[in-house]
Amino acid sequence: MPEALRTIVLDAPIRRRVMFAVEFLDPVTQLRVTAGLRPRVNGLAPPLLGPSGCFVWRLDDPPAKRWIHIDLDIANKMYGTPKEALDFEIESNNGSVAAFDLLETFTLTTTSKYRPPAGMTAAAGRALLGGGSNEPLEGIEVLLEVSHDKHTGTFTSTHVAITDKYGEFAVALNGLKQQKLDPHETDQNALDAWLVLKNGNVSVGRLTFPPLRRGRLTYLTAPVKWTPDPP
Repeated sequence: MPEALRTIVLDAPIRRRVMFAVEFLDPVTQLRVTAGLRPRVNGLAPPLLGPSGCFVWRLDDPPAKRWIHIDLDIANKMYGTPKEALDFEIESNNGSVAAFDLLETFTLTTTSKYRPPAGMTAAAGRALLGGGSNEPLEGIEVLLEVSHDKHTGTFTSTHVAITDKYGEFAVALNGLKQQKLDPHETDQNALDAWLVLKNGNVSVGRLTFPPLRRGRLTYLTAPVKWTPDPP
């Protein structure tokens, strides 16, 4: 078994030798992801995988202060690399630094192959440029929006999907708290929803589509199309 995937118990002597540790989170569930991930640091031995799902690098001697860059190979097709750079600085540690302070956290992005946990409302489909073009909308951020509390407000997912080169996406409705979502007027098991499309900080469109099944991943059989306003 590759060293990066070997699970060990980090007892006290090992913790004192920890140089740093890294965790990668699912952006929807905020749970740690390890399957299909292979992080590497040039010049250092492969990490060990702790029982809690952290990748741990350790040295025989206390590490000196240095900058770390992580190269991340992802075989799990549901995930992409984090938006932020995988770079950080570590301090010299003589054993006095708590293990938690040695932990760096990165949130993965998701691909069109992402499948949310069972029981979560989500949509998967394809976004195209309208106006007769039908070109795939690549690299556009996609969020889900629904109405709640008898149409007194709208809620937008905290999950942000990114369309791939084919315009395909999969986005989950996460981040809900106390909102009571409004059902579709003729189907209590469905939700009226909209797709919010963004290009960076600029909202480029808000698209409607058939109702989503509550608590399920709905595959949109027809592409959604966005036509920009004329100049």
